[in-house]
Amino acid sequence: MKNEFLRKPAGLIALLLLGVFLLIFGFHMLTQNVGRYIETTAVISKIEGVSILSKAYVSYTVDGRLYEDIPIGSPSSIDQVGTELPIYYDPDDPTVIESQGGSSFAKCALLLGALLIVYTIITTVRNRKTLFVRQVKKRK
Repeated sequence: MKNEFLRKPAGLIALLLLGVFLLIFGFHMLTQNVGRYIETTAVISKIEGVSILSKAYVSYTVDGRLYEDIPIGSPSSIDQVGTELPIYYDPDDPTVIESQGGSSFAKCALLLGALLIVYTIITTVRNRKTLFVRQVKKRK
């Protein structure tokens, strides 16, 4: 059977630990700047690239100073130049910004961690069920 290691207890424990680590890491990444960053409104000043490989740049004002063409990441499919959106900036360095939803990397870590935990639970239940069925057949 393929990926037999992932069905054995040691493999499942490794996947479970990785899933828990990714959940904790993703949650930490999403919450590390809550309450510290300040919200303002930015305007998308330019978009470079095409489709999922595109990158958006925003302009915004902090304490009377204009920050122009600061990279913010990939725009959504409805964003276009001139679109206003809320951003959060670091008061110590206003060029460090995050979009409203937080880091995409953190969201991916949370999703992957949750999927690994669910996979581990499902596989463990299936393995126990298979083992139980084999034991019942041996008794007959």
